Amino acid sequence: MSRTGLGEAAMALARKSYGSYRSLGGAWDLGWLQLDLLRIQRDPFAPPSSCRVVVGAGEAALPDRVLVSPEARVGAACLMARRLAEGAQRTPRGKGSGNSGRLAVIDLEQLVLDQTAVQVSEDGTVQARFGVGLPAQGRRILGSEARRLLTESIPALVDGALTARGFPGRELEEAAEINEDATALRGQLEAKGLVAFVADGALLPRRSGVDPHPMAAATAVPCEAPDTLSVTLDRPNGPPLRGLGIPEGVTLIVGGGYHGKSTLL
Repeated sequence: MSRTGLGEAAMALARKSYGSYRSLGGAWDLGWLQLDLLRIQRDPFAPPSSCRVVVGAGEAALPDRVLVSPEARVGAACLMARRLAEGAQRTPRGKGSGNSGRLAVIDLEQLVLDQTAVQVSEDGTVQARFGVGLPAQGRRILGSEARRLLTESIPALVDGALTARGFPGRELEEAAEINEDATALRGQLEAKGLVAFVADGALLPRRSGVDPHPMAAATAVPCEAPDTLSVTLDRPNGPPLRGLGIPEGVTLIVGGGYHGKSTLL
């Protein structure tokens, strides 16, 4: 089923009861991406419908550097997931009741981990899963809003977040390398009798209790390990890294507000 077909099918549902949206379930070929409507919500106030988008390797055009290892692919995928969540927040919701027009994407914030919001396969195929609030006024379908959301808003969001076109410079490569380095650093801890490592220069304090981003560098004091606790670890994508090694055993962490205690924990 094609992009044109999806748009026409959505328009044909205009002013019908909300349950008619079930006819859109399944896979739709939108040209350079595939949209799978996996679960259709029961009404506009219910949790958004579940969808999956798949972008082939040729269209995603990810740099080879991103595909060389599982750690590299996870690092790039998490960057894409954050970009997808940011783009979803900026996408106009249009008309409708309840969750109409809402694009519900999991926000990973500062986390880098293997997850299903965005995944990059070894061959460069990218897929993402998120929620789509199918538009209605009350329980009557808004056909034109549905057509715009499914055939215009979602492809635009995907183009900016799940293809190399949305990442100028070396953003994707750097995300891949950072996760490779982090994995390598963790892999050295046990042999050295450590449970954690904080690199010199790390900014542990957060901006606030609800903002996970680091405090501004002009305000925060960067971490610098004392010689008694310093350790140097190797990483594959840069020179050895010096920092604070926290040994096995009981460690007491003290400090005032905005000193980075929770971040370290």
